[in-house]
Amino acid sequence: MPSLNSGLYHFLPFLIIIDLLNHKTLEGLGVIIIGLAVTVTGITGLSTSAIVTNGYVRGGGAYYLISRSLGPEFGGSIGLIFAFANAVAVAMYVVGFAETVVDLLKESDSMMVDPTNDIRIIGSITVVILLGISVAGMEWEAKAQVILLVILLIAIANFFIGTVIPSNNEKKARGFFNYQ
Repeated sequence: MPSLNSGLYHFLPFLIIIDLLNHKTLEGLGVIIIGLAVTVTGITGLSTSAIVTNGYVRGGGAYYLISRSLGPEFGGSIGLIFAFANAVAVAMYVVGFAETVVDLLKESDSMMVDPTNDIRIIGSITVVILLGISVAGMEWEAKAQVILLVILLIAIANFFIGTVIPSNNEKKARGFFNYQ
């Protein structure tokens, strides 16, 4: 199981909402959470669209948008914090990815050394691959993002397909339930 401090915490609220929707007394709370999430996401999307449609977005992406909407003084300081936040987020995502891969290796008895060092090895390889993509340039990064989007869409489809597959007692003991 990936640690809670990893970047995989983005998937946990979705599972909590699914759990809330399965409880008859709390299903209203799950609907409220989904409604709030849709509202916040919609407002953020509309705000970003309003900023972007005011002119041509040059290189820099989010940094450029922040500095253009808030001015160079605030934009620079927020951009610096944004850069550090992204660096920390990448580190957490890599650790979460490495922990998940190590868990899969444990299930198939394919450990390299031991769990702790396997996380370090897989994390280091992942960071080197990400560094190579970043150094190669924006064209390669854009191509890699399309590939990662396809992988993410397959993972989301896998989640929904898995909910309709019947589960046996062994799967239920491991926490995998389907619609009942």
